[in-house]
Amino acid sequence: MVTGNISSVADARLGGSYNVNSMWKVLDAAMMCTTDIAAQRPVMAAVVMQLKESLKLEESHGDMGDMENIARDNMSSMSMFGPSAR
Repeated sequence: MVTGNISSVADARLGGSYNVNSMWKVLDAAMMCTTDIAAQRPVMAAVVMQLKESLKLEESHGDMGDMENIARDNMSSMSMFGPSAR
């Protein structure tokens, strides 16, 4: 992770479809859990909390994608049929 490129460690099966901030939170949790000095590792409750925060970010990323798809579909149907009469 020296390069700062999260896509280099992301699962390719995700196809780049993920919230970057969520992915960084997961990576941060993983790095903290693998610290050489055991006393510096987080307690499990802190790890779970960080992963839940990451999941919330990812879920909101999915919601944004749904909203973008709806907006795109609406624009597409408007252009196919033109403006509607009032």
